[in-house]
Amino acid sequence: MKRINFKIETDGIGGLRLAVYNDSNFKYNSNMYLTEFVPECIRISNDLNAEGCKYSNINGEEVDFRPIDVEMAIFSWSVKNSSYFKRDA
Repeated sequence: MKRINFKIETDGIGGLRLAVYNDSNFKYNSNMYLTEFVPECIRISNDLNAEGCKYSNINGEEVDFRPIDVEMAIFSWSVKNSSYFKRDA
């Protein structure tokens, strides 16, 4: 996966979050989401499907990956592993 340079800010309690609370940061991050992140999720889901990878959905069915599944996996992993996203002191 490639690095996507979203603008981030501190959340006030020691963590980081996307910087979206002023208009220019919101527009920048929205553009990065649409032009960088979504295409990368599409690429990853296509690669997984081409390799025959499946996952079990909430009904227990083996299904192909969709870009949104990749996005949610990235989000879930990053929440559980937030220490990887801490800024150096």
